[in-house]
Order: sequence, then C-alpha cells, then structure tokens
Amino acid sequence: MSTDIEPRLLPREPGNRRGRATAEKLGLAALEVAEAKGVSATTVDEICRVANVSRRTFFHHFPSLDAALLGTAVPVVNPDAVARYVAEPVPILAGALELVEIPDELSPASPIGARRQALVRSTPHLQAAARERLMPAAAAVLEAVTAKVSQRPDLDADESRLIAQTVVTMAAALIQASYGDETFEPGAALRRLAPVWSSLLE
Repeated sequence: MSTDIEPRLLPREPGNRRGRATAEKLGLAALEVAEAKGVSATTVDEICRVANVSRRTFFHHFPSLDAALLGTAVPVVNPDAVARYVAEPVPILAGALELVEIPDELSPASPIGARRQALVRSTPHLQAAARERLMPAAAAVLEAVTAKVSQRPDLDADESRLIAQTVVTMAAALIQASYGDETFEPGAALRRLAPVWSSLLE
C-alpha cells in the first residue's frame, strides 16, 4: 500500500495561528464558491475574491484548487491510540475503527464537514483525491492491526497480514457507510450488523 500523497492534494503547513486562520478562510471560500457555482466552474480567482486575498496568498497555503476544495484537515492516526489498541484486549475490528481521528472539518457530524462531504460525494475526482489523502492513515491502521493480529499464536505471518488487510478493508467500508449518518459514528455501523453477524460467518 503506497502512502505517498501527491503534494498538489495537501494543504501547506501553516506556520502560525494567523496562517491557519487564512488557510481556513480560503478553504471556506472554496467551499462556498463550489457550492454556488459547481466544482467545474470554481476558480482560484473567484476563491481569492470571496476570501479577499491575493493569488499569491492562495498558493502560499494551497498548491492547487483541489487542495483548497478538500480543506485544511487531514485524517490522522494517534500513536497513543495505536499503542493502547495493540496492548489492550480490545476487539480487532471495533478497535481499529477508533484509531483514525476525523477532524470536524471532514466529519459529516459537523456543519462544515457535512457540506464538504456533500461536495466530495458529488465530484468523482475529489472523491479520488480524498481517498488519496486517507492513505497514510490507512497504512498506519494496517500496521497497527497487523501487530494486533500477529499476537495470536495460531496464525503465521502471512495469515496475520491477510487478515489485517481484510480488517482494514472492512473498517474503511464501515467508515464510508457512516458518512450517511448525522452522528457519523463508525461503531454504530458495526453494531447494526450485530443481529446478523453470525449469519455472515456461517
């Protein structure tokens, strides 16, 4: 699994609070323009006009229009959560769902996140870009799940790796299914399967 993200899809790291505020303002302006005019009609110049900044300022914070449309937030995996997941007796799949931190800007449970997710869902190339932004987090989750599964003495290394890949694929699907929920709770999507879980395995 490659974890390299094209630089054109990532926001640049703001150096201070003022820089973060400007980047957030540009991300909101990009969202507003795209909602009003459609993604295909959205331009850097129009975003700059709405945000009242120069093109130079735009490109200081975002390397591309797509990066601005996706916003400043990127899902991350908390190393402390990974350490607890690997060390403690938590369910493998349910625990994996808790490893990825989805910022409010991306969570459909928040007003801004719901707007951004609606935009991404309606635009195939933004969907692909959003998935690419998730790759480092997905790789970190795969590493954690592999470490967790590898603790079982009845599995060899190849079996552990294949099971871990399957678990991560299932976790990604459950997270994706949760984007339709107002609360955005991937664990709830998993719990919905509880009544039929044994039937899935038999």
